[in-house]
Amino acid sequence: MKDEEARNWADLPSELTYLILIRLSGIDILDNAQKVCRQWRRICKDPSMWQKIDMRSRIRNERMLDRLASMCRHAVDRSQGSLVEIHVGNFVNNDLLDYIADRLRISSLSLNYHSSRNLRILGLGMCFPRATNPGLVDTIAKLPLLETLEVSHSCLILDFKAIGQACPQLKTFKLNSSGRFWSSRNFRNSRNDDYYALEIAESMPELRHLYLYGNKLSDIGLNAILNGCPHLEHLELHKCFELKLVGDLEKRSVFICFSLATVFLSLPPAMEDGDYRNWAELPAELTSSVLLRLGVVEILENAQKVCRSWRRVCKDPSMWRKIVIDNSGNRDIFKYDLESMCRHAVDRSQGGLLEIDIEYFGTDKLLDYIADSSSNLRSLRLVRCHQITDKGVAEAVVKLPLLEDLEVSYCSFSGECLSVVGQSCPHLKTLKLNRRPRVEFVINMRDHNAIAIAESMPELRHLQLLGNALTNTGLKAILDSCTHLDHLDLRQCYNINLVEDFMNQCVERIKYLRCPNDSIAACSTETSFLDIDSDDGFPYMYQGLSLGVDIDFFLNNAETGCLCRACQVQWQVVVTYELVQTASSSWSSTSTSVSSLVKDEEVRNWAELPPELTSSILGRLGTIDILENAQKVCRSWRRVCKDPSMWRKIDMDNLGDLGAMGYDLEIMCRHAVDRSQGGLVEIDIWYFGTDELLNYIADRSSNLRTLRLIMCYPIADEGFIEAVVKLPLIEYLELSHCSLSGESLKVVGQSCPNLKTLKLNSEPDPKFNDDEFNNEDALAIAESMPELRHLQLFGNILTNVGLNAILDGCPHLEHLDLRKCSNVDLTGDLEKRCVERIKDLKRPNDSTAGHPYGRITVDVRYDASDYYW
Repeated sequence: MKDEEARNWADLPSELTYLILIRLSGIDILDNAQKVCRQWRRICKDPSMWQKIDMRSRIRNERMLDRLASMCRHAVDRSQGSLVEIHVGNFVNNDLLDYIADRLRISSLSLNYHSSRNLRILGLGMCFPRATNPGLVDTIAKLPLLETLEVSHSCLILDFKAIGQACPQLKTFKLNSSGRFWSSRNFRNSRNDDYYALEIAESMPELRHLYLYGNKLSDIGLNAILNGCPHLEHLELHKCFELKLVGDLEKRSVFICFSLATVFLSLPPAMEDGDYRNWAELPAELTSSVLLRLGVVEILENAQKVCRSWRRVCKDPSMWRKIVIDNSGNRDIFKYDLESMCRHAVDRSQGGLLEIDIEYFGTDKLLDYIADSSSNLRSLRLVRCHQITDKGVAEAVVKLPLLEDLEVSYCSFSGECLSVVGQSCPHLKTLKLNRRPRVEFVINMRDHNAIAIAESMPELRHLQLLGNALTNTGLKAILDSCTHLDHLDLRQCYNINLVEDFMNQCVERIKYLRCPNDSIAACSTETSFLDIDSDDGFPYMYQGLSLGVDIDFFLNNAETGCLCRACQVQWQVVVTYELVQTASSSWSSTSTSVSSLVKDEEVRNWAELPPELTSSILGRLGTIDILENAQKVCRSWRRVCKDPSMWRKIDMDNLGDLGAMGYDLEIMCRHAVDRSQGGLVEIDIWYFGTDELLNYIADRSSNLRTLRLIMCYPIADEGFIEAVVKLPLIEYLELSHCSLSGESLKVVGQSCPNLKTLKLNSEPDPKFNDDEFNNEDALAIAESMPELRHLQLFGNILTNVGLNAILDGCPHLEHLDLRKCSNVDLTGDLEKRCVERIKDLKRPNDSTAGHPYGRITVDVRYDASDYYW
């Protein structure tokens, strides 16, 4: 097929079409996607598309609610009894709930299933006033296999006993509320939230996850839940302001629940006569843990005035290692002298200040005061500090030789002193120099910041220049001089033209590159564009369909010139979106109808998509999706898929579903490595792999920087050691849930002198109590990896002996994760040593909510035979 030949949408492989459509909501499929062409309509009718239905909505128009209810019935019909998960919004009523349960029963009976209802997850949000408690209970009684139930932000007076009895397998229950909203309207009757807690405790003994955000239960209700739900692991209690957590209740909660979401402080209800709390009884460690979550203003103006014991804690220098004073630019609402407050906070640190963030205020004198008092400062952030000048920054940084992170964003800062910054701060690794994009810069001044960075900051790893006026000349100088640069953010740098060879040079050199036209949606300082003194115009937002990370890219860049008009129209076929100002939004008036854009038989020329855009799309897919689907779309896509730059990172995450996949993953991985032509920098392998495969990768990828092996049990010490000695440039290594010994770790340390990050995660195993065996990994790390910065030992069996060895042998360690390390007793001098040495410390009993392997199920150790079919 020639490049100019037109391609019919129906020619898109069914597997790839399914992969796109499955990411849409039920509303978008029924209202838009199924109207694109007949092929898409056939796929949209497939029952497998409707195992999960998501129709959450906040629409309040009565006519639209009825229409959504009708659409939901249609979606349930299409599932043909295979529905497993459904989420509905405020349009749900008793009839619809009854219809969902009955259709599942009828469809199941017609297919002779032994179980008549397969629904596992039911989510109801804002379901008032159309649904009632009897209607919900009647529905749930027909769903005995239900495992997750959400009834959040609802005024329903629920019969928890009936729910618990009807769903014996219920593991997750979400009953989130908006405390003041409900109480102000007196929706609930005389039964308080403790009554609900007692019913939950009595009827839901198998619960693992319970979410009670904003509820008004007291210590009585919480005690009942802890007694009645012995398997509870996650308990969400944010905004539960009636809780006092007196006595041993908080310790008990933390002991029972692996992930206890702590209650945030708020103004307590007025005390009645005779009701007095002795705040001094709260342990100092617990008080410190609570107060560290507050801002500087809250501590100085409120918390320290509660009682003498709190004041003593607030005066402790360890409370002031990090200072954040962010007033969000709303200075008029503050009656405080923020500069005096900041000086006072710096004084309390007694020279121990490591990190300070200042936003919307500050002067040269304040900055100089901070520098004189904090010679150990590692991180300095100045955002919207218009009164701080180049001279002030220059005079301050010469007194901060240990500075590693510096941000000077949206300030009156021309960058004239950047050379001084580089010369005075030899350890500087991160620089953020953001500003609003301008077009009026004098041409010969556009690259002066870039040249200064290139001449004086050779050790930079992270550089963010959002909105800078540099040109290709300045960028080339940075690439030539900053040889260790990994992260480069050039968003809104519109004088840069990344084309052909220059783009290839950037891609080859930089691990994480943000181009000038990339979206600023995830920018940490994006709010600076939207503040009250901005003259950039109204902020914009996109509403409607979100397909996840792949398609959001196009939505966020459609107006910045990243897409040509033809490509915008082409992607509008797949994605209907609304571009609205925040001042107004409408469901019906601004939406674009897919059916009005493309008729069933209309064709598109896939070859017209620019190669750069095609590469950007395909780079977001996994290796399996590229090799099995994307490269088969057309010749131009196949050419892009063969480009070595597409294979600098290989992600072979198969979610552990090996038996269902039908592919030879090892052959696929070898093929992907071959396509990289020696340019492979990062590779992730999950649930498969052998010694031979690992050595094949090592022989062809001497420039590899990142290696992640997760659940790769067939890889043994001998094969791993043989491979890792061929990878001297490794900086990031993860060996999670693998069968490797401390001997392998020693060889890693000896062979990889640049190793900065090690993740050695495993499933906690309390059976081993031999000190030498327990600390094998820890001692190997301590002996051979002195340059480590990040160490994650989730579930490791090391003891205090091993931890002390690591602290002795790894002097540069900044991040240490000891969650689920049950043999570590972090108390006394060891705790003090860890807190003083480690910038980011996760303790053995800390929450595992953010751990990336929540989806991994670890049972017994697998045999090698488990990986082949």
